[in-house]
Amino acid sequence: MSIKVAEFVTRLEFGGVEAMLLNYTTHFQHPEQFKFHIITQDINDDNCIRQFEDAGYTVHVVTHKRKSIAKNIREVYQVLKQERFDIVHSHMTLTNFYVLFLAKMLGVRVRISHAHSAFRENNLKSKTDLSNIEENESCRC
Repeated sequence: MSIKVAEFVTRLEFGGVEAMLLNYTTHFQHPEQFKFHIITQDINDDNCIRQFEDAGYTVHVVTHKRKSIAKNIREVYQVLKQERFDIVHSHMTLTNFYVLFLAKMLGVRVRISHAHSAFRENNLKSKTDLSNIEENESCRC
């Protein structure tokens, strides 16, 4: 029996998220144990979609949330309900919450919120003030 995985991305257009996802299929010891699905919104590069399909992914295209948030949520819900995924992995940063909430409603036990963010240290220092944290204080994550 294979593990069914849903990968939610904002769009497919040969970026870092897409490269990471394509690496999944080429580096797993037993890729046949997984069935990967990509759920993306309707602004995509057709060549990128073909590349995912050629790699064995099933691609679902839903309405972009900026066109109609209600239609987007309805279509995401329908894909999740129809496909009955074992794992939902969302790469949409600030909008991961609604995808993962719908997955939880439908009984998906493994839900992953993934933010692919990059920042420069100087920008972070200017935006945060960590001066009130003691030097030896340990993280309780």
